[in-house]
Amino acid sequence: MFRELFLCTGMVACTIGGAAAQSYSPDFDCSRVNPADSIAVMLCQNSDAAKAELEFDQAYYALRQIVGKDGWKSLKKEAIADDEILKECIAPPDPSSPEVTPAADPTCYIRNMNVLTEKYRGRLTGDASEEAARPILTHRILQQKLIDLGYLPAGSIADGVYGESTRAAIETWQRVAKRPSADGFLSDDDATVLLNQTPQNATDEEQVRSAVSKGIAASQDPKITPPINTDHAPSKQTINPISSSYHANNNQTNPIYWVIIASIALIAFGIYFLPTTIALNRGVNKMAAVVLVNILFGWTFIGWAVALIMACSMERSIDYDLRTRVMMQFMSK
Repeated sequence: MFRELFLCTGMVACTIGGAAAQSYSPDFDCSRVNPADSIAVMLCQNSDAAKAELEFDQAYYALRQIVGKDGWKSLKKEAIADDEILKECIAPPDPSSPEVTPAADPTCYIRNMNVLTEKYRGRLTGDASEEAARPILTHRILQQKLIDLGYLPAGSIADGVYGESTRAAIETWQRVAKRPSADGFLSDDDATVLLNQTPQNATDEEQVRSAVSKGIAASQDPKITPPINTDHAPSKQTINPISSSYHANNNQTNPIYWVIIASIALIAFGIYFLPTTIALNRGVNKMAAVVLVNILFGWTFIGWAVALIMACSMERSIDYDLRTRVMMQFMSK
């Protein structure tokens, strides 16, 4: 009853039994997805699969709150290792159509993601367990309440996944509302109180604004993103590691990638013009011939080999001049 009440409170569409007609999107920008990323494309097209990912996020970020900053790195590595189970959901490439990106199976993805979600939920206890067990729609409603009450910036988007700012906002609300615990987790009792609270009867609005201005609830949240203020863009450090392993932001390409590409290009350039380089170093007599063959026909192996042979075997200009002078002196006698 408690959770069904949440599902139909403050939402536009509700049906009997608390089921709400909702469409879900993944925790990344679908307009910037690489078409070759099968998992990302599938998540943007399948609401149920996106919901399964968000449900995993709930459990992951709850556990992230428990382990604290000292444990974030190891938890992220564990989650990235766990995503191996999702790779079996991508169909093998079609040898007859290698240019076609293999499709991802949403049924397989949902099944495997649910396995991972239960694994991470199983490590939660107490308030954290109660919170993570709620439907994603309930999380959105409670998150929107924090926005309406001023604990999160106005204009923030409630997607139901609690990052750093949402946790800080929950802790601030718990202190202001004098809740038994200020651990950053919304227990069932906390959720009931928060749901019934309104901006008009919120405890001391000045206290809320003061707490937010001091930074208690103003830290950047990777899951609360104001649509205009770019200062609240998702941070790379806190993106869901499982989803990010498949669909990293295209604008955050690893600089090492470009270093490797540039190195390969330089090596290829050096090899292609190796005959010209040798000819220049040797100072061959017919330099122009070597350069022309290298440039015009070097793209073929035979042309490149001919240019290399010419560069290595042609007479040097200094030897040609010396030989010419000797011959001229000999003929003048």
